Amino acid sequence: MANIQTPTSSFEKAPVGGGESTPDYFDRQRRIPDWDQSLVQDQSVLVLGVGGLGCGVALSLCRLGVRKLYLVDNDVVDAHNLNRQLLFSAADVGDRKVDAAARALRLTHHLCTEVVPLHMDALSSWPRIVELVRECPVVFNAIDVGTYFDVAVQSLALKYNSTLISGGTFQHTVTVDFMPAHKPYLRADSAASSAPIDETPPPPPPPPPPLAADQPTATASVTTASAATAPPSATTEPSAAVLFAERPPCWVCLSDVENKEVLHKLVPDRIADYDSLCWIPRDDNPVGASNTYVCNTAANLMVSAFTLHLVGDEPVPNRVIFWMNRFEMVRWVMSPEPDCALCTQNASPRWRR
Repeated sequence: MANIQTPTSSFEKAPVGGGESTPDYFDRQRRIPDWDQSLVQDQSVLVLGVGGLGCGVALSLCRLGVRKLYLVDNDVVDAHNLNRQLLFSAADVGDRKVDAAARALRLTHHLCTEVVPLHMDALSSWPRIVELVRECPVVFNAIDVGTYFDVAVQSLALKYNSTLISGGTFQHTVTVDFMPAHKPYLRADSAASSAPIDETPPPPPPPPPPLAADQPTATASVTTASAATAPPSATTEPSAAVLFAERPPCWVCLSDVENKEVLHKLVPDRIADYDSLCWIPRDDNPVGASNTYVCNTAANLMVSAFTLHLVGDEPVPNRVIFWMNRFEMVRWVMSPEPDCALCTQNASPRWRR
């Protein structure tokens, strides 16, 4: 097994300027309208799972220039991984995935990112996962344990107000779920911080638009983009420094979680207290069926959701399903379920800066 040497040089932010002595690696993405490279380079990101999706996510995040990247996995590279897991080669078979991934990132894709490989089981090392989510404002969940692990990660993200992005593939189908942290919208001049909080509840969203007969039905109500993000009474009381945003949905709002007893054990008030999550039920998933373009399409859509939410003002769909064999896509901007057992615990639609 190859030895991983910790780099002796310090990781610093990439230079802003150009020139031969200080190349600007990110010149082309800085030219994208509204792009804020300094914001990207300030991010610490946790990637759970370094498989078909995690490899692509990690590669893209390094090329974008995030500050710090934690990689968590407890598996080793197998021959059947090589058709779609871009950070591994045949020489890596038998090596720890996180070590092989970190080696590839540092050798080929590193521009300014500190890569931290962590070979551990997320379930039995749950207290360490809690620490990582507390540190990282963005979490990519690409561990294929099942529904209740996804619930647990979402609960931690809610507890520490982290954005959660997860994805999945099977055969020709890509699914990406985006659950943002609370991102309040400035309603007026932030200098007037002593203004009272507006207690007027947000107006109800309009009824969902009709779906086509062959369009899959979402498990939560569909809203228009403007209804999901527009701050209420945005044109009134212009001197008030109130940040007002509808509570975003969580992963449970979008999903059918059958075991309510387990769900209530995973709520934000309790999720950080467990020494292990080995007791949670696991899904009986079939053997994976995927390839390089399906996995890496999913990974790039996941990273795209992250950057669009970070540097943009437009709403990012909470769920996207892409059938690559038909080049068809559906997407939903969702409203939170009012009685969700997970996210109503932490609900706080009124914010002050």
